[in-house]
Amino acid sequence: MENVISTKLGPVSIIWNNDRLESVVLGRIVGSPHKVPDTVMSLFALYFLGKPVDFGSIAIIKFGDDPKGRILEAVRKIGWGETKTYKDIGLAVGIKNYRLVGRILSVNPLPIVIPCHRVVGIRGIGGFSSGVEWKKFLLQLEGVI
Repeated sequence: MENVISTKLGPVSIIWNNDRLESVVLGRIVGSPHKVPDTVMSLFALYFLGKPVDFGSIAIIKFGDDPKGRILEAVRKIGWGETKTYKDIGLAVGIKNYRLVGRILSVNPLPIVIPCHRVVGIRGIGGFSSGVEWKKFLLQLEGVI
């Protein structure tokens, strides 16, 4: 499929809807309602080759100024090869419930673009909605672990 990148852990489906990225699905093949622009597919291909990529130019679904939106926006700013803790993100957006940060990231529709894999626990790697093996794979790809 035109919207799927193959990785050593499995497929990554890029879902494009009209003029923006709607979701990124790790580990499953999911069709896209619209053709994903070649420039977007190229960025993902480079990323999975281990090249630092800035996904900031990709139009994404809009998030509000509620806690969810603030958390996702803060996480989107974490750079390649960098990590923050759930606590760091909570403090940055004025939320003292760091478990809430984790719960919101567990339903992040845009992993990699909103790099929730770069958010770790203070005592270890933490969880990941697609499985800890994906989180470790992405962090290894970026040279973090």
